[in-house]
Amino acid sequence: MTHIHLIGYNIFGLGGTSRANINLLTELSARPDITLVYSNQLAFSRTQLSSLKRDNPALSEVTFQPLSALIEASRNERCRDIFLISRESLFALAELLRRTYPHAFILGEIHTWLANVDEDSAAFFPYFDRLRVATPTIKADFIRKFHFDRVFDLHVSTQHLSALTEIPAALTKNFTMSVRFDEQQKNISYALRLWDYLVHIEKREFKLYIRGSGAADTLYHTLVRYYGLEQHVFINAENPPAHSIYLSTSRFETFGYSLAEALAKGQLVVTTAGDDGVIKENFGEMDHLFWLSGKLTADAQILIRATKTLPHPAATARNRHKLLENVGQFYQGLAREIQTPVKFDRQLTHRLSAVRREQLRSALTNSETSNVFLTFRNIYTQLRRFPLVGKVIVKPRVRQLGVQLADFFTQVVPEGKLHDNWIFIESFHGSNFSGDPKYLALAIKAARPNARIFVSSVNALVDVEIWNAGFETLRIGSTRYLHVFHQCKTIIVNGNTLDKAEKIHGQTIVQTWHGFPLKKMVNDLENPRQRTQEAHAFSPRMKKWDRLITSSHYNTQLLRSAFHLSENTHLKILETGAPRNAYLLAHKNDDAERKRIYEKMLNRPYNPATKFILFCPTWRRDNRRTLTQLDLKALMALLPDDYALIVKLHPLETALRKYYAKLDPRIHCFFNESTDIQELMLLSDILISDYSSAMFDFAHLHRKIICLTEDQADYAQKIGFYFDAADVGLTSRTYTTSALAAEILSPICPVNFDKITSELLSNDNLKTPNTLIKEILP
Repeated sequence: MTHIHLIGYNIFGLGGTSRANINLLTELSARPDITLVYSNQLAFSRTQLSSLKRDNPALSEVTFQPLSALIEASRNERCRDIFLISRESLFALAELLRRTYPHAFILGEIHTWLANVDEDSAAFFPYFDRLRVATPTIKADFIRKFHFDRVFDLHVSTQHLSALTEIPAALTKNFTMSVRFDEQQKNISYALRLWDYLVHIEKREFKLYIRGSGAADTLYHTLVRYYGLEQHVFINAENPPAHSIYLSTSRFETFGYSLAEALAKGQLVVTTAGDDGVIKENFGEMDHLFWLSGKLTADAQILIRATKTLPHPAATARNRHKLLENVGQFYQGLAREIQTPVKFDRQLTHRLSAVRREQLRSALTNSETSNVFLTFRNIYTQLRRFPLVGKVIVKPRVRQLGVQLADFFTQVVPEGKLHDNWIFIESFHGSNFSGDPKYLALAIKAARPNARIFVSSVNALVDVEIWNAGFETLRIGSTRYLHVFHQCKTIIVNGNTLDKAEKIHGQTIVQTWHGFPLKKMVNDLENPRQRTQEAHAFSPRMKKWDRLITSSHYNTQLLRSAFHLSENTHLKILETGAPRNAYLLAHKNDDAERKRIYEKMLNRPYNPATKFILFCPTWRRDNRRTLTQLDLKALMALLPDDYALIVKLHPLETALRKYYAKLDPRIHCFFNESTDIQELMLLSDILISDYSSAMFDFAHLHRKIICLTEDQADYAQKIGFYFDAADVGLTSRTYTTSALAAEILSPICPVNFDKITSELLSNDNLKTPNTLIKEILP
């Protein structure tokens, strides 16, 4: 009799891995020569177990137990059981099992996409007899990446597809998605962009029904409102249509159960190939498929074509045959692998010390910190069931307070090994992904492909920008944020780091700051009380810095004065220029880049004739309700139809977005979290500002700058200026609406661009990012 132990995270949940484990247990339970035990990491109830067995009668003889029961088992030299670990975060269990059952066969299953398999999991590969991946391509890439060749390819069981009922063929304009709300993997925001284009540009009455749950739920509801799709996109609708086309926008799938289920039922499927091509590798020979390209206008036409295509029963029959032809073959594949035993080094099989066993046990059963967080989550879940309390605690502000409380009780003590190739990036305290940290991160990615780059984020909108750049996200202030921060050798920020993210020995903090200062800061502020308060808070944070990047010697002088840099005796100042401006210099005449930004920000076909005005006023402390005394709607009425205005808000004034976004069809006010001001500069023909350092960066483009001031005397008294902008050709004035319109249309621009760049930003150049990489990375 063969004893097989399957180990997973949560077989009672939704998702592909849970389905794969149920299918595998169902297949194996049909064999009389096998006994099965399943260990679940998450705690489960008798009710959950009864429901699982009721829905899957074949599992009636399977023994279910908590993972802790397996972890606490004593050493057994004779055990030759088979252990299957079906989650990468549980791979540490392989060490415990190898040392407890030296002669057992241990198989690890890679269910996540290859790029998501990290070094922590890889450290435990030597304890496995074999690792299973889904396809030959993944196998080859896996061996190349990890230099570990005890790998075989076999896709997951599709046993459950045989019970699905075929849907009668019909033309439809309805689309469905059944998906976990995980934006990093599923890229549902792209589906919403497509619907914005289909509804508002193509004028199609297509409906999209999205069913699922997960962390990105709020993001998708926000985007539905942002794009005005409330009558066309429905999230978790109670009565989805009987006929629909299945849509998938996933970046990665190791198999894709939802696609397989749709094809088995006779639905048409519109899908990506996957960033790594694995989806196409799995389904490329199937009928009823339409492949997305990732290009908005082309993909919209693919969706339109799908609505005009009728599914064919013969094609459905072929699909079902292909999907079910390998059912029941998992054990045969496993048996082949067992025939080639591995002789393990004795260092990998000797008995666990009590200390090491406790370390592994703690990691596998969730640490005390994680348990506190889970306790908060469980309390929250229970309270939601009470009608009156539930209505209150689901409100965003109350939920955020709960997160802050949980965070307070899960403080992380700095510890862990520093990794030379781990880079921590933070732009504007995670409020968006832009500025020098972004452009340094992109340069590091190009120069050092094996570097792990983590970027902080305040919400899912910022996450999208980070994932699109190919980096890993960290929710600012979270437990994981602090754990990763304390393992990164290099920290790159353009503001101060969080106080609770304590710097540890061996780390290098690279400060890029954010812009060339016109306004006085910290120790130079005109208001004595404000100056004292800010200087007191700023000084200990500044003393953490190891490197400071500036654009010129004059830039350095101003920052020395503002921040009292002499108090930081170990600080090295790098007058190399700003990476953000290397981007501007590289693309100042690049129409292809302008087209990319246009389509990204407006979600519309590129119109090169549009003249954009970028309006980015400086933040005020007085909680103002409008950015200017001017009537911007009246301003647009005075300008030709080919002019458009972009209002760029300061991160602390994002509450004004809704007002400006609805003001006029030609006035655009994007989510600050999705905005990179350097990209908006490249898109724009004219910049209007008051005291923003954006004026100096914009001078690199040699495009018109208008200095609009309405409170210069008051601002000079409260804050103060380092120099008169008129000295570098930026003459400010107060405008009426009509006068500003005339100035915008005037071909005359008295600004001396070369004087600005040569005096203030003299060291900005195309080579800045690569120069800095050599300076700051080990």
